[in-house]
Amino acid sequence: MEASEETGLDVQVLSLTAPGVQNLAPDDAVALQTASDDVLAAAVQAHPNRFQGFATLATPRPEAAALEVDRTVKKLGFNGAMHFGRTRDRNLDDRANEPIFEAASGLGAYSEVVSLTAPLVTAPIEPTPSLHRS
Repeated sequence: MEASEETGLDVQVLSLTAPGVQNLAPDDAVALQTASDDVLAAAVQAHPNRFQGFATLATPRPEAAALEVDRTVKKLGFNGAMHFGRTRDRNLDDRANEPIFEAASGLGAYSEVVSLTAPLVTAPIEPTPSLHRS
């Protein structure tokens, strides 16, 4: 906090960063998603004027990630979520990821309230090995 004061930094948006959870087994990704977001929520709640949160999403299990968008935005007060451009060899535009986008936009079975809108920040990730070889 002292460094923030000295440099004039008012607010920081916090999130889990690389390597994220996208390459973990689905059960492990969900467990880390929840634990990480709960720790982050405690930090944001302790300093609400200084910190904001972006949720971690367990993209290996898109349905759980969609539920986490809903939980973190509505119950924990997060401002959105951060995810990576692919999960293992599955790219961001794969249909399996649709529940995540539906939840963030307030549509679909994973969001209880249609008015929920939350930004999804896409973090860069190293290209797949096949792309490296080409």
